Amino acid sequence: MKTKLQTWLIPALFFIGYGWYLWLALANLFGVLALAAWSGGSLNLYAWVVLISGVVAPLAVFIFATIVTRKKSALMTVLVFTLGLSILAVLWLDMVAIANLGATTTA
Repeated sequence: MKTKLQTWLIPALFFIGYGWYLWLALANLFGVLALAAWSGGSLNLYAWVVLISGVVAPLAVFIFATIVTRKKSALMTVLVFTLGLSILAVLWLDMVAIANLGATTTA
């Protein structure tokens, strides 16, 4: 059984990592919006879905991990939050790979 300190301290420490992914998603959202406004274009539905899901995913995974580990041991809490960060890393790398599909490199 976790103590009160562990119940709040473990999620608070892991929120730093989840907050990083949230920050990246917000930076992408506002950056792409600024680029679209600068170029005189607009975003299609697919772009909105990808950008909004990037913002929602860290929050949803963090809330889910917090609810699931409420009555679990400290070790299980750390494992679940680590798994959540791993899932976010995979999603982030997928988004980066999709964004780079159309990029060309010159040697």
